[in-house]
Amino acid sequence: MRIVVLISFLISFVLDGFTQIPFYRNNDIPVSKGSLIASGWSGGLHAPQFSTMDLNGDAIEDLVVFDRADDKLLTFINEGTPNQSDYRYDSQYEEFFPTMQNWTLLRDYDGDGKKDIFTSTNIGIKVFKNTSSGSNLQFDLVKPVIISYQGFTSVYDSTKLFNLYVSSVDIPSISDIDGDGDLDVLTFGVLGAYIEYHKNMSIENYGHQDSLYFEMKNTCWGYFSETGVNSNKLVLNDTCSFNVYQPQVRHAGSTMLAYDSDGNDISDLLIGDVSFRNVVLAQHGGSLPISSLAITAQDTIFPSYDVPVDLELFPAMFMEDLDNDGKKDLVFSPNVETLSENTTSAHFYKNVGTSSIPSFQYVKNNFLQDESIEAGEISNVTFFDHNGDGLQDMIVSSFGFFDKTTISHESKMVLYENTGTLSNPQFTEANTDYGNFSGLSLGLALFPTFGDIDGDLDMDLILGDIDGNLHLLTNTAGVGNTASFTLTQQNLQDDSSQVIDVGQFAAPQLYDYDKDGDLDLIIGEKNGLLSYYENRGNSTSYSFHFVTDTMGGLQIKEPWDVNGTSTGYSVPHFFSYQGADYAMVGGQQGQGILFSNIDSNDPLNEFTPSDTIISKKEIGLYLSPFLIDIDNDNDLDIFAGNRRGGVVCYYGGTNTVGIKSVTKEVKLNIFPNPSSDLVTISMTQQVPNSSIRLFSTDGKIIHTQLANQINTLDVSHLSKGIYFVELATNQKRIAIKKLIVQ
Repeated sequence: MRIVVLISFLISFVLDGFTQIPFYRNNDIPVSKGSLIASGWSGGLHAPQFSTMDLNGDAIEDLVVFDRADDKLLTFINEGTPNQSDYRYDSQYEEFFPTMQNWTLLRDYDGDGKKDIFTSTNIGIKVFKNTSSGSNLQFDLVKPVIISYQGFTSVYDSTKLFNLYVSSVDIPSISDIDGDGDLDVLTFGVLGAYIEYHKNMSIENYGHQDSLYFEMKNTCWGYFSETGVNSNKLVLNDTCSFNVYQPQVRHAGSTMLAYDSDGNDISDLLIGDVSFRNVVLAQHGGSLPISSLAITAQDTIFPSYDVPVDLELFPAMFMEDLDNDGKKDLVFSPNVETLSENTTSAHFYKNVGTSSIPSFQYVKNNFLQDESIEAGEISNVTFFDHNGDGLQDMIVSSFGFFDKTTISHESKMVLYENTGTLSNPQFTEANTDYGNFSGLSLGLALFPTFGDIDGDLDMDLILGDIDGNLHLLTNTAGVGNTASFTLTQQNLQDDSSQVIDVGQFAAPQLYDYDKDGDLDLIIGEKNGLLSYYENRGNSTSYSFHFVTDTMGGLQIKEPWDVNGTSTGYSVPHFFSYQGADYAMVGGQQGQGILFSNIDSNDPLNEFTPSDTIISKKEIGLYLSPFLIDIDNDNDLDIFAGNRRGGVVCYYGGTNTVGIKSVTKEVKLNIFPNPSSDLVTISMTQQVPNSSIRLFSTDGKIIHTQLANQINTLDVSHLSKGIYFVELATNQKRIAIKKLIVQ
């Protein structure tokens, strides 16, 4: 009898010894990509949407990012350095946000100084009110769906109340269009040729802005239309009337952002479209009221005065102060989950003009992504000692890196060398095409597993691919040397000379399942099952024999997949803990499920789902787990890839719980900063047995001293530049803050 795991439900059975170990999110292992990065373990970005709000109650606007690729929300703390984008990923705030889908914009609709949530629902827009107190975040659902009156006459007709429609693939503009103090909505109509203007009537009806009552005031706002056939150039001076009877049909999919581009207090509009890489600026003429104004000019390669937006594909735009200079900048990102710039999907344009008359200058195409581990999309993570130094290095692979010039993907693996110690790991990006495997033409979605299958005491490599096949690469370096791989057998065969083929998306693991001293082969696959090949050779000569494609009687699948034949994307990681075997299995829906009752003598024996270790809300989609004791404390830690192409980390062990609670409370303050002489380093509370360390941007420790609640540090002898001050205890980081020496 097959165990079908519906991965939209939280599975909770009787817990065993392993599940008594608490796991907590750890974002503090140092990661360097040329220099130390601030948000290595954020999990990456793919189709990000950007909003700001004060998360921690320090009166500084932090960054909230919602990623359409897997409906995952991420929170970044703004360190507040003037004139710099200075964000640090901190996941502890994410759990307080509600579940959201498609798009999310934070806007203060009631004027209380706290950002509320506008997000997609299947039939329009729903709103969560921010009822937080200080850093205690809380959001309450106040509008399951926004209703807009669409009577178009002076006589009220209750039958004309309809949902304020926003297509699930669109992003509306939510801002004060008419300058009366409350938030209005611009959205393309049901058939999408014209923009609807839904006016917020809160001020008019009640004298205050904390209501969400809307009326459609124009079905052809700006008097323009889009044909969307061969170009997204606007058709100006359209003859549309106030209420268009039969709107033109155009392609579905548009994003919008209303802002005043020229300082005349009238909202202009940026528009992105589903089939195009450019952004159009539509500029208004005339004067208020907005509802009767026409768009009179357009910039079809915005910004034509600088580097025009060229983003694959369907640009969305977001306007926030992202560099602490008091002026709102622009960032553009793809509004699609596929065929998009997965490692360069956040194009940052700095406002070099003024707040009233902005001017945008292109800065980079990987905002926040340059501060994170990024490996394309649908990533997985594996560890092995690549250079023989006794430390476990990290390999991150993925479905592929998107190539904008060819509109295709290239599968590569990224090496992060462990440049720390056994108890204090640190990872440094060392090779972005490890082994030059991209040149072997082995296909997409390369999934590695390492193990010594020829008995020469070095680690060999088997790669799974998108077509469900495996490829063997033998390590010819010898024990203790830096690994060197040679393709030995493309399309690996079993002991009957049959090519091993599990269908699609082979996710292999070498593991001695039957405890006979050699490595067997377990393979996850797209249909959510596990295949098992027993090694009937020996430790020096492998011979893989097919046993079953329903190992453990389990199947990972989605709830809608009634027959269990479509998508599950099972990714197994078997491991031993305190004398017992377990398996943690990830899949498309982002849950990491722990299985026990694993019988090494019988792979057909049904596994028991014991716990859901990681949830979809924590990581997003496509969980790919790997368990390892990376800090040598005798407790297993979890590293995992995901849909967005990054890596997340969870530390395990009861000895770390106290550290976690301290991390939430202690903050470092540095004054003056920047400095060229003495600086004072204070913390909000004394941390026993702690130390202060000063790092250079390449991760080198420059200075260490015991930490008091108030400390003095002389930086006069240091070269000008950026440094990092770290507070740590028990070799665990508590807090870190940037220091600028000038």
